[in-house]
Amino acid sequence: WRFVPPLILTIVFNSSSMYLESILISVKNTKSIGITAIIGALINITLDFILIKSYSAYGAAIATLISYVIVMIIKYHYVTKYLEFKYSNKIIFLSYFLLALQMVISYFGNKYILFQILLLVMLIFINKNKINKYIFVNYSNIYFGTNYTLDNWILHKNNGVR
Repeated sequence: WRFVPPLILTIVFNSSSMYLESILISVKNTKSIGITAIIGALINITLDFILIKSYSAYGAAIATLISYVIVMIIKYHYVTKYLEFKYSNKIIFLSYFLLALQMVISYFGNKYILFQILLLVMLIFINKNKINKYIFVNYSNIYFGTNYTLDNWILHKNNGVR
């Protein structure tokens, strides 16, 4: 179970990386995808040699995580040459940092479960606008057949009365 947190965090960074990769494919910049793949593999192999000696399989999981983080950062750099993202880099960085902090804390077992819950609440709080938009706008098409905000949803539930 100790290997699960870094590998789950690896999946988060891999998903972000694949999203960025799809943008690179759409602008026909596949050369950068190959470059980042080679860089990621070299970093992973190098870190495996260093970390496996001290931390065995956990070291391999951390090496994989670090290589995926670096690959995602490089792909982000390539993508920003083609488009500008309209979100706060501070919020994204803080979210990734809180996830990484949860991973580090989970290494020590369940001793700090309350602190992990606090980190989860912080994650939800700093991303509340995105969560609100995702839940109430994206899924409103399923329920209402149109895009609704939270205010529209409340009006709908209360028969038009605020």
